[in-house]
Amino acid sequence: TLRKFLRLMNSPFFLGIFLILLRFAPVFFGPTILFGDNYFLMVPGKLFSAQWLAQGIFPLWNPLLFAGIPWIGDVNQSILYPSTLLFLVFSPAVALNVTIISHQILTFVGMYFLAKQFVKQRWLMATAAILWTFSPQVTGSINNIATLQSISWFPWIIYVGLFATKKWSI
Repeated sequence: TLRKFLRLMNSPFFLGIFLILLRFAPVFFGPTILFGDNYFLMVPGKLFSAQWLAQGIFPLWNPLLFAGIPWIGDVNQSILYPSTLLFLVFSPAVALNVTIISHQILTFVGMYFLAKQFVKQRWLMATAAILWTFSPQVTGSINNIATLQSISWFPWIIYVGLFATKKWSI
């Protein structure tokens, strides 16, 4: 079993996961990824939602902005998305770091499985996944977690679409 574990750790898949963790290594020692829209819009919105959820109230409306705005309908706040619950459990910095790193890993794994549909070599699958995960589209969306939460699902949506067309085509 040790041999299998070492072989698995030497795989291109784990190289990609290692690169993601290496890129975000400073957050494991204290700093956070708090800049851009995350600082001014996303984290305060998540904290507002978490405070209301902690009181047992579903935040349909935010009376603190513009004399009140519909909150559940604000796509940037993504109240129904699971990352909102992280802000109930962890400090804002930790919740934001976990959200960003987990979505980077979600992006990588999704593209790895999508690439598997087109190529059979594991190093090519990992290369495709690394290139997509570190692309300007994905890395540029780190400063806005609503965008990151959306773009991370693209490879998975395409993968499921390919599976559905294979399964249900005439």
